[in-house]
Amino acid sequence: MEDVLKDIQSGKFADVFLDDYKNGQKFMNEKREESNTHQIEKVGKELRNLMPWIKKINIVDPIANSNAIKLALEIRELLKSDFNLEISEEVSFVPVESIEEATKDSDIIITVTPSRKPLIKKDWVKPGTHFSCLGSDMKGKEEIDPEILVGAKIYTDDIAQCIRVGEIEI
Repeated sequence: MEDVLKDIQSGKFADVFLDDYKNGQKFMNEKREESNTHQIEKVGKELRNLMPWIKKINIVDPIANSNAIKLALEIRELLKSDFNLEISEEVSFVPVESIEEATKDSDIIITVTPSRKPLIKKDWVKPGTHFSCLGSDMKGKEEIDPEILVGAKIYTDDIAQCIRVGEIEI
């Protein structure tokens, strides 16, 4: 990680990236292909096939509901074109007015924000709700009420990082 930081600070990272771009993006395309065929993608597809009960996906943008409406209209096509994911026509993408409205009706909540204060309150969450908090990747970032974690089962891919930053920061 320190080497990557040094490369960024020296400009080497940008030079390598730009050289790859100028030469047809061979490295970038190889990495994209690797990620598309990665085991986690295969498992993800299998898991999605095991969840036919997902019938509705709430989408909320706390800044402007018009953004959520636009996203709801585009998301099915983006999933198909960018990730080759076929989403059943039975699944609806629903723009909602508030985070509370989206939360109270959800079994699975995925957050991707730069928030430094909780956006989701414990009172809004039903028991057994699954959270994936992707935006809590830096010190001080926080997307959900810390009380939600009391008594929760917590799974992480990087224990050391999660102890230092994000929702379970100690």
